[in-house]
Amino acid sequence: MNRRDLLWAAAAAAISPVVRAAARGRYVTSLQPLSSCEETEKLIVPALRAALVQQRLAEIEFENHCFGNDFALAERIMRDAIRRGTGAMIVGGTPTALLAKRVATQVPVIAILGDPVNAGLTHDVRRPEGNITGFSNTRPETPSKIVDLARSVAPGFKRLVIVGDADYPEMGALLKPLERAATAANKPWTTRLVKASGFDALFASLGPGDVVYVEHALADLARLAAMALQYRIPTINHDREFVRHGGLLGYNTRTANVSIRQVTMLDKLLKGVPVAQIPWELPDDIYLGVNLKTAQALGLAIPADIRLRATQVVE
Repeated sequence: MNRRDLLWAAAAAAISPVVRAAARGRYVTSLQPLSSCEETEKLIVPALRAALVQQRLAEIEFENHCFGNDFALAERIMRDAIRRGTGAMIVGGTPTALLAKRVATQVPVIAILGDPVNAGLTHDVRRPEGNITGFSNTRPETPSKIVDLARSVAPGFKRLVIVGDADYPEMGALLKPLERAATAANKPWTTRLVKASGFDALFASLGPGDVVYVEHALADLARLAAMALQYRIPTINHDREFVRHGGLLGYNTRTANVSIRQVTMLDKLLKGVPVAQIPWELPDDIYLGVNLKTAQALGLAIPADIRLRATQVVE
């Protein structure tokens, strides 16, 4: 799950003050694995406020919690919200959704995460199971698209190095679809789970023919881009800001008009529509970013078809 999606999820609970005595059923709790919720106020909140007004839901009260990677704290927050009668929850990321599946079994939950099928939350996105539905930020074909990108931009591509955040629960499971895609494309791969401080050692251990894909929740994008260039390793990241910071390629998918769609889903749940009748929504907006200056520095020629398809080109 990328940072922008986490911000959208967190902002849904930042649009009004914390309410300790809200009417049962009209009080919604948000839990997000972000170190701070302050960024949501600037980037996302205005669109969500507008969506609530448009949907005539301005009376809904929200309580927002950002807990970093402290999932013991997240569980305490979740249990307290249940005790106080929260009407629904909005959660960001697979580990938080799995926690809600275990702890908040009687509360409807909207999750924004990677792949709900791979995470074990449902067998079919069209038929949610248990108490959780929401928004997937990946499509079934996304992993194979990433492998295809690596093959297209790096003619000497020999191995895909898949990098995940060692401090993020369930990260190993989240990377399995990309491992399977690399296997299906007959490309060797290795998965490395590292801490944010471990990027130097990681890149120093790589060599010609390696292409890196980073699904690293806590990565400093500017530092990541600089190291990839220093060690001359073609690198792909899911964050849309990576290319702007000097990264070679960015690729991800997201849901367009997510503020309206998230509020619409929440309205249904608060009105008692069963979770099973609200299908998971797949992303319908594809982002492909290319930094031509970085490609030139790495001695790579970006194919014309990729430049034409790119939604962001940095020259």
